[in-house]
Amino acid sequence: MIGANHLAGARSNVSALDEYATPVYCTEALMRREKFDGEIWECACGSGIMLKVLEKYNPCVSSDILSYTDFLLEDYITDNIVTNPPYNLALQFAEQGLRASRKKVALFLRLNFLEGQKRYSFFKGSPLKTVYVFSKRQTYISKGNSQRPTRGSKASY
Repeated sequence: MIGANHLAGARSNVSALDEYATPVYCTEALMRREKFDGEIWECACGSGIMLKVLEKYNPCVSSDILSYTDFLLEDYITDNIVTNPPYNLALQFAEQGLRASRKKVALFLRLNFLEGQKRYSFFKGSPLKTVYVFSKRQTYISKGNSQRPTRGSKASY
């Protein structure tokens, strides 16, 4: 895990954070389609469900605001970033991901992230290469449970 930097950062109220675990099959689907050369940083690792899958494919480091490491304030540089960021901070995670990675950034996000004027400016200058779309609606899962959904999603990923 990356060091516990920025212990009293701007977002130190972790109870209000947008934390939903990524189902194992979603991360497996990405890793079957996309190859990552070198280290992967899972920078919003939560309970570590996505991290456990990533570690089967690549060497990994991890961090999370819950362990007092604020990705948006870190200066660590890695080869790749793969994460499911809090949606309310998705643009900031995408921008920081490009600064913090030498090679690739893969974010698990709702499709509507591709919309909007603020994000238009980002995408205009972004090296976006590929968008993978799940044909079935994804479901959120309860903290610590990598298989059983707790509720269906109305959003497309």
